Amino acid sequence: MSILEMKIKISIELGMDLNNMIFMRGGSHGSEIKEDDITLKAAALYNNVCIYIMKGIPSKWNQKRLKFLIAEPIEQVHVL
Repeated sequence: MSILEMKIKISIELGMDLNNMIFMRGGSHGSEIKEDDITLKAAALYNNVCIYIMKGIPSKWNQKRLKFLIAEPIEQVHVL
């Protein structure tokens, strides 16, 4: 089965438009799955592997998705 075939089956099962689904390997901080023409085996997708799906417009093969997080330092906690 190809990546595209898997994505189509998942979109039908979830009742969502394939063009509004982002597929990530390894959870929400993993890399986006863009290579639709290769097999699941070639993409290292196998039983019990985690695929994270979110709503949104998928990036194209020549684009990168960047995620910026802004955090404040934790103040030192004094334990008595």
